[in-house]
Amino acid sequence: LCLAFVESSFNLSKVNENADGSFDYGIFQINSHYWCNDYQSHSENICHEDCKELLSPNLLSTINCVKKIVSGAGGMKNW
Repeated sequence: LCLAFVESSFNLSKVNENADGSFDYGIFQINSHYWCNDYQSHSENICHEDCKELLSPNLLSTINCVKKIVSGAGGMKNW
């Protein structure tokens, strides 16, 4: 919960543009360069997810992606 508060103030629809041209999406500000596909910039799409799904009030896709991010090599350092 702390991560969601710090990243977005619990704003499910928050989208933030980064200096590198990627975007952060949703309550956990998941980055489009690595984790989801926004069809605007190159994406590794590791979560195999459309970035717009991470803006949904149904948090299932978001939580599944966060679990994948946290269990990976960078863990919480990805934020």
